[in-house]
Amino acid sequence: GLLASLTIEELTTILLYHVAEDETFASAIGAETTIASLSGENIYASASESGVAINGTANVATADVDVSNGVIHAIDKVLLPDAFGSVVDAASKRFVFSTLVQLIIDAQLANILADPNASYTVFAPTNDAFAKIPEEVLNSFTTQDLVNILTYHVLDTQVLAGDLSPTQDVVTLN
Repeated sequence: GLLASLTIEELTTILLYHVAEDETFASAIGAETTIASLSGENIYASASESGVAINGTANVATADVDVSNGVIHAIDKVLLPDAFGSVVDAASKRFVFSTLVQLIIDAQLANILADPNASYTVFAPTNDAFAKIPEEVLNSFTTQDLVNILTYHVLDTQVLAGDLSPTQDVVTLN
């Protein structure tokens, strides 16, 4: 039903998200490659022995169809810009949040944070932030510990950076 509900502007944004600003052949894609799209958002590509994945969920079925004005890669899924997904979707496609996403899954919070009727603000720790926690401590967290820690990073309303004041108290899901 999403396709039928899209405005021309939304459809244009989605289509432009599928077009890279520059020609990128599969051989140029590494383990973590960020590609600028014509929509203004980045596409996240990764190459491994099993092939090339885009945004962590789409697979390249046919790569490097060289045409006169670029290159085409056939993929098995429609890519959606961040505005069409949840906070979990946005984090899942970005390499810097892979630890956070795995912990969200481990804590069984993915469905809650993917609720299309909710509006969240997530203060999302990066992989580097989690790497500062000793591995034995990180691995010792129970599911309830993870729920408490992760929900402490989430507000139950959308707050943009410009809405924040130098000092304020906010209520987290925790």
